[in-house]
Amino acid sequence: MKRTCKILLPSVVFLSVSCLAFVADGVLTADTFDVSTALHPATLATNVIQIVHAQQALETRTVGVIIPSNIQIGEPMNRAIDLAVSDFNLDAEARGWILSIDKRDDLADPARSLDLIKDFDAKGIKTVIGPVTSASVQNVRDYVNDNDMIVVSHTSGALSLSIPNDNIFRTIADTSALADANLSLLLSDGIKKAITIVIDDEIGRSVESTIVAAINEDTGDDLLVHDSIRFSATDPDYDKVIEDLRTSLSRLDTSEYLDVGIILFDYKGGLVNISEGVAVELDLDDDGTDVSDTRWYGPDHSLLALEASNTAISFLAKVDYKAFTAGSNENDLSIRIDSEVNDADIYAYLAYDVVFIVGDAIDRAGSATDADALKAAVPDAAEEHESAVGTSMALNENGDLALGDHHILSIVDGKFVVTDKYDAAENVISSLSLPETREIGVLVSETGPLQSLGTSSSRAISLAVAEYNKHLFSEAADWRLGIIKLDDAASPDKSLMHTETFYQKGIRSMLGPVTSSSLAGIENYISINDMLAMSYASSSPTLAKVDDTIFRMRASDHHTISAYIKLLERDDIKDVVVIHRDDTWGNALADQVTVSLAQSGINLLLKQSYSVDATSADLEALTGRIGSAIETVDDKSTAVLLYGFEELAVLIDHAKKSPSLQESRWYGYSSAMVIHPDAKGQEWLEKVNFLTLSPAYAPN
Repeated sequence: MKRTCKILLPSVVFLSVSCLAFVADGVLTADTFDVSTALHPATLATNVIQIVHAQQALETRTVGVIIPSNIQIGEPMNRAIDLAVSDFNLDAEARGWILSIDKRDDLADPARSLDLIKDFDAKGIKTVIGPVTSASVQNVRDYVNDNDMIVVSHTSGALSLSIPNDNIFRTIADTSALADANLSLLLSDGIKKAITIVIDDEIGRSVESTIVAAINEDTGDDLLVHDSIRFSATDPDYDKVIEDLRTSLSRLDTSEYLDVGIILFDYKGGLVNISEGVAVELDLDDDGTDVSDTRWYGPDHSLLALEASNTAISFLAKVDYKAFTAGSNENDLSIRIDSEVNDADIYAYLAYDVVFIVGDAIDRAGSATDADALKAAVPDAAEEHESAVGTSMALNENGDLALGDHHILSIVDGKFVVTDKYDAAENVISSLSLPETREIGVLVSETGPLQSLGTSSSRAISLAVAEYNKHLFSEAADWRLGIIKLDDAASPDKSLMHTETFYQKGIRSMLGPVTSSSLAGIENYISINDMLAMSYASSSPTLAKVDDTIFRMRASDHHTISAYIKLLERDDIKDVVVIHRDDTWGNALADQVTVSLAQSGINLLLKQSYSVDATSADLEALTGRIGSAIETVDDKSTAVLLYGFEELAVLIDHAKKSPSLQESRWYGYSSAMVIHPDAKGQEWLEKVNFLTLSPAYAPN
């Protein structure tokens, strides 16, 4: 079995001892170099080398996934599924197989959902997570049953799909649970007459019918259904909805408005259109009636869009709008998902859970394609699953979640906040106060020239937030740390744009950005708007300022330069070429090292910048200038210092081919650790004794 060595590089460190990385036998390895006398007294730390074993070939079992991109809850579910697959495969060797997913976007279109199901079947994929909507599940049901496939949907709740012994499983309760929660709240609020306004599709009709049935069966004359209004799922006419509501209310005396409950259901954004339209058209009618005397109820869909509309949220606050969402109990797993998935919610938890339920069912069945074995395995896997939702995932005789608690959200200061809980087993509503979320912004660089370092830093931040919130949870604290994570691709322009986004969201504290150039780009905005930024990687000396609101968890490059000089002196270097990125970090580092070289008596042959947008041809020309600069001196006492990011791999590719660049010594900054040269490039780096300086840390 092949073994490779991988240096564990920290993202947030204090430079007390420098770690030297060098190339040996084609892989990066490490040593330590004591520069504490140049910095401050420190204990030399042992560097950690992780042995990474190549994973043995394992069987792959593939599951189809259908997630729509065009609804609000789609992206959090998408990210949660990716996280769950990664977590599930941590035990791949023990299981002897790897879970793979084939993910498709159906745009919440039932016809497209069926086409995707057929495509999966043609590819031999018999197990599918999703579709998300009940209309889509209804449309694929017959094909799934007729072709020995298994569908497990984590969000479809139409009562019409609660059918025993079919091949459809649902890890969410059907709409009868929502109807019970709605009915309980309507009675608690003293509602006498109900009006339903629903999208005219499988789930909308199911919501309407179950609520109407619950009212008719359980309330006698205490609560009556006054009217039912529907709108098209494909071509909604919201003006007609508003006019129908006007007509419906006109049949009541205005004194009865306080007793009217208006129940909405939609998941495609119609709640915003209806709320805004009613606010404008009906809030103060010509005859002086005020529709805001009625009270409104609805689902948790489109809450962010409703909050973003001043017209909608102001009106809904007047009508005491209350939104229902599937209930959950906080636990370590949900806390971790919150830290990994932007805007995580109950649907993200359900998406995470469904991956493990399906994966465990496949493991029990010994197959991802044997429908009979999977039908028997899914209920057992669900019942034994320790869920992110924090409640039992046991299924009923119809293959749906047996018990569905609900949280109730109210509008507080223009935001939706959980204020009550419906307990399905007890059929009661009680007040519920969840911990306050205090949000900070996080800028990461998961794409762009620092992708590899940026991705690991991003994961480390998520891990830290999860651990911090687990501690708050264990201490029963009344708040949690929330993060909004945005990718700036190491671009100053994107960093500023995202910082402005944080400010617009009311966020005043942030982590990042990664690069000094990006930090310099937001410096003025931070100052003007009384924000605080803490960068975990910026090190430019030009940003080491007193009395600003920017903090950095990385030592200034003044210290790094001292380490470079000590290293060059140790290696008996007489002449130096400095090559650097033309940005805030690269320029400042090059300027400072130039001063230090002069003070140490080391000769500077060439200091040359290159554009952050340098092409391969630009970098090839640069290697020519390096060769020209060192051709008149002793190669073996000459050093080339490289201060750049992943683009250095291109420069190295040209340098390895240059006859004049085979004897000099080459050194890099810690960012050079992200370069990934080919085999010949690795061989050349070993030949020129390539070293990088990286902040050291004490293993713990």
